[in-house]
Amino acid sequence: MKSFSVLFFMVILLTRCTNDASTNSYSTQIQAWQEARNTELKDSTGWLALEGLFWLEPGKHSFGSSKECKYIFPKAFPALAGYLQLNETGEVILYPPDTSTYFFPEGAPLKKPLLLSPDYPGPATKLWYKESWLLYPIARFEGKAIRLIHTNSEQRLSFKGMEFYPINPKWKIPAVFEAFDSIKTLPVPTVLGSKRGEPWPGNLVFEYEGETYKLAPTSNPDDEEWFIVFGDKTNGGTTYGGGRFLYVSKPDENGQTYLDFNKAYSPPCLFSIHATCPLPPGINRLPFEIHAGEQASFGDHH
Repeated sequence: MKSFSVLFFMVILLTRCTNDASTNSYSTQIQAWQEARNTELKDSTGWLALEGLFWLEPGKHSFGSSKECKYIFPKAFPALAGYLQLNETGEVILYPPDTSTYFFPEGAPLKKPLLLSPDYPGPATKLWYKESWLLYPIARFEGKAIRLIHTNSEQRLSFKGMEFYPINPKWKIPAVFEAFDSIKTLPVPTVLGSKRGEPWPGNLVFEYEGETYKLAPTSNPDDEEWFIVFGDKTNGGTTYGGGRFLYVSKPDENGQTYLDFNKAYSPPCLFSIHATCPLPPGINRLPFEIHAGEQASFGDHH
């Protein structure tokens, strides 16, 4: 789930800590990471602005605010906003009504059918409606869908920032990479009830309170940042019930890296029922509480 902005990734890279960094310096770096996280969430087209997801069925179907439409959009849209077609080849085409000037890809009104490119391998074709509504197609294991963003959503405008556990260097834990002979495929469950096969190069082994544990990253070995979906005993209490996400630096030539749980953050599904989040695979469900990183509270919402 790599949906963060370039700004957020830059901060992640700039705030990697060396093992001998002072506590004050480390705290400053994590605070910068937290500020970047909140900045990303406040973005006008971020997860707090996600207000719709429409899974496309084969064929050509109407969409708009009318209950007669196949895909029923919010009342801000015209009764018939157009038609969406999903071809047998997987192509998605948007057909505007005959006199439509509703949608504006790249600033020009759309007056003829448009082939829409999904976000994977991306980039997606984005269309604006009335300057505050954005729609674009996404491609997932489960199929193709249209994602709807409302830049003036009440949730985004009222957002006051995430709550975090107190910064504690003890939660920056050294780990050793145990590689497989060849990359395996890890079945990762999702909130949609499906399972996605993700690349699994090996396990990151670490110790906590005298016990040894493993976490499975789902990344290619050459990636500079490795992605982990993990669960712990705080899930459903102070943290999101579906687990949290964590990026770690690619292990060095000795197979060493750090699991910095102070940088653990919530999946998009905490902010919107329209997100398509992965859940922690069994191997990544830790049997203890991790009092570090992002909590599930933000503003007046939970």
